[in-house]
Parts: sequence; structure tokens; C-alpha cells
Amino acid sequence: MLWPARLPRPSSKGDPASLPGWKILLCVQVMAAPEVKPFQVIQKVDSGASFEVWRSPTGAMRLDWNRQGVVLETMLGFGSHEFATVILRRWEASRRGGLQILILNDFWEMPNYDSGFRILQQEWALKNRSSLVQPLHIVTRSKLVSMGTAVVNLALGGIITVHTQRQTFDAEVKKAGLTPNPQIPFPSTT
Repeated sequence: MLWPARLPRPSSKGDPASLPGWKILLCVQVMAAPEVKPFQVIQKVDSGASFEVWRSPTGAMRLDWNRQGVVLETMLGFGSHEFATVILRRWEASRRGGLQILILNDFWEMPNYDSGFRILQQEWALKNRSSLVQPLHIVTRSKLVSMGTAVVNLALGGIITVHTQRQTFDAEVKKAGLTPNPQIPFPSTT
């Protein structure tokens, strides 16, 4: 944050700095930069006509979609921003196909994420809000993910329904024509 501070100039005869006036000093409040996670390599480990499974060393993601514009994002483990880039490609493909997109986020098994994971999805949703079916649905049991979801919901004007019970979210997924709680393999630690 910057703010101006006016300080009197020193006065001593013969010194140009002794002329009447004020000197502007910019004071800078230094804030700590957010912790940046190192780049994680993700790889596609399985795919079909309407699904993809991706893995990283710390998490896994499955995307399922249908021809009606429904996209189910299921996360397991840590949500890295590299996953978000894959998610945005799927949302964008649906949008370019002229579909209204219904976003279903299954974050039940995701305890944490990096800020890029949230920010990339939030920015895309803000930019393409007219392409979204409302409400968006998210299920989580993580307090940290719930807090991040509250931030996104505020930015999007309250269009997210947060589910804290698995069965209510699963009912929305079924209603949208997809299978709830798809199985995804967790990445090995070896």
C-alpha cells in the first residue's frame, strides 16, 4: 500500500533544500508474498469419450461431462493450479460448443489447494458468467475449502450452493445426468 507523507525540508542558509516547501515521500508497506508451490507435473492417466483422469504427485482429478453442458470435477488430495488449467479447457470446450455449463465440484476428498487452483477457476467464471447454469454446486467437508468457496461465492454474487452432506450433492449430480462419486485412483507415494 502506498501513501504520501509530507515532510518539511531541512533549513540551512545557502542550501537549495532550505527553500520553503514540502518534500513528498512515498512510504511503502511491504506485505509478505503468498507462498508459491513449485510446479507440479500432472499427467493424464485415463480417458474416454466423456471423462478424463489426471494425477499429480499429491493429488488426482477426474472430469466427467455430458452433451448437455454438465461438468463434474472430482478432486482427491491436493488441488494444484495445474489441475485448474485442465478444468478450464473442458469448461471452455463446452462454452465454445454453445452450451450453458452446469459446474459440479466434488471436493469431498480435497483437504487443501494452492491459491491458483481457486483463482483460475474464479476468474474464468467471472469472465464467462453468462455461460453458467446457476447455481453451481460444490460439496466439501474441509473447513479450508469451505472458506475459499465463500470467497469465490462472494466474488460471483452468491451463485454457489455449498453442500456439506454427500447425499444432497449426489442427488444434484444424478439429476444432471452423471454418476456421483466416481472412483479415481490416488497417486502412489513411491
